[in-house]
Amino acid sequence: MKGKSYKGQVLLGKYKILNLLTQGGMDSLIYLAEDISFSEKNYFSNKYKYSAVKIIEKTEDTDNDQWEKILDEGTTTGRLIGKKNIVELYEFAKLNENTILIIMEYIDGPTLSKYISNSGVIPLNESIYIFEQVLIGVNELHKNSNIIIHRDLKPDNILISKDLSKVKIIDFGISSVLKKTKDKSNKMEVFTNEASFFGTIPYITPDVLSYKSQSKDNLASLITKQFDFHSLGVIFYEMITGKKIFYYEDENSVRSIGLPLIYDIVPMKSISEDFPNDIENIILKLIASKEEDYHYRYSNIEEILYDLQEYKTRIINEEPEPPLLKKTSNRNFQFSPKFGVKKEIIKFHKNNRIVQNGYLIIVFLVILLLILIVLFFVGIF
Repeated sequence: MKGKSYKGQVLLGKYKILNLLTQGGMDSLIYLAEDISFSEKNYFSNKYKYSAVKIIEKTEDTDNDQWEKILDEGTTTGRLIGKKNIVELYEFAKLNENTILIIMEYIDGPTLSKYISNSGVIPLNESIYIFEQVLIGVNELHKNSNIIIHRDLKPDNILISKDLSKVKIIDFGISSVLKKTKDKSNKMEVFTNEASFFGTIPYITPDVLSYKSQSKDNLASLITKQFDFHSLGVIFYEMITGKKIFYYEDENSVRSIGLPLIYDIVPMKSISEDFPNDIENIILKLIASKEEDYHYRYSNIEEILYDLQEYKTRIINEEPEPPLLKKTSNRNFQFSPKFGVKKEIIKFHKNNRIVQNGYLIIVFLVILLLILIVLFFVGIF
């Protein structure tokens, strides 16, 4: 839809398109619109006067599976009307056979992505507040009668009002919907099209790598809440550090999804001594991807909220911080937390302390050599 503009048009006879807000997934366009059918004198009308209109067009590059998934978005969002911290759906309609309109609640603030970009880093207490609001929203998805796994949680899909009073999750374009079968087996069944779509690579759990090789009959056992938990861990880390957990040479490469299977989170105290172990432990549990770390994983959102409350209680009571769940000596780093050197050059494991000491010896010898050279020339002159 690049180059095409809907500005000034009135859609469905009442939504006047004012200006472009942003571009969404699948090259969709999201506009600010005014509902010209509402009366200025009615408070409830004024409340819904402005909306965000997501316009998705089917193109030659859109295959049938992708289009079916787009149609799923309307059904999924419709199931979430009235849920806490989920953007409210006003209307889902076809403008024509190849154009979908999703009319949503308008939030007058930035995406979390833009908020992080503008802030650099978000103070820890504020990050926790925003994160808790996101958790409440995700909990609404996970405890729904039809369990909804968002699968594309990222800062771009979280909206914050200017006064910070509202934090809303948006974009259910690749969400998975699961429901227990009615037979005695009580198994989970997938209700959405899962033939395509990964999500956004830096936020994707490596669990998805095994998911892609499975038949639809086995998908329900593989699409789990961990898909969202992993994303939440990356988002939380990004808020308080301004960076993603891992470095990606190519964020479009599927191979990059496997980085958490190789590397561990860098000790957060190496970024700042002020980072509490409790917070690092929460992030570690959220993104636990190696089989040896599976036992750290959360089962539900309530467990995450509980750990955050425990942290706040500890701070109020001025109690000592807990130890790290996973010792730094047992971690495998993509980069050295001390020198910023690539993992391929230095591994921060117990058995690599010799390597670290070797580098220090080399530096010492180079400095000594420089001193001797200087003294030699001073002696000549």
